Amino acid sequence: MNLWPCVLFLIAAALGGWVWWRSRVRAAEIRRIAELYGFRYLGRVLPPSLPLKDLPLRTITSVWNAIDGERRGRRVIVFDCKFGEGKGSWRRTVIAVQADRAGITASSFDPGVQIDKIANWAFLYRPKQLALIARQLTPVSELSAYLEAI
Repeated sequence: MNLWPCVLFLIAAALGGWVWWRSRVRAAEIRRIAELYGFRYLGRVLPPSLPLKDLPLRTITSVWNAIDGERRGRRVIVFDCKFGEGKGSWRRTVIAVQADRAGITASSFDPGVQIDKIANWAFLYRPKQLALIARQLTPVSELSAYLEAI
């Protein structure tokens, strides 16, 4: 009797369970950050006032772990999202700050962060990388540091 199909199934199930568990842990950590900073946890919904119609943000196909609040007089919306579909898709954490771009600089956060200005919003996120193992979602501890810097 060949056990390889069973072994492969168990490995796939373990990997799937680990990914599911990590997403639950991240959601709980984001909820804690929202509570800490007095933000609201929105889940999979973004406020309609957020302008996502311009490139490259218009390619966002799904959103999760969205939080909305105010930090030092600026409205801030943070969310995890997926850009694109299929094999060409990529995931990132986006920090949207409603403010004049002059007050938001990448050096305040990380030189690898891209800033797109749309209307009176600044959107901060890491651009798509071609590396085999690219950093995707911003770690929660780093996200907390970014919120402190705003």
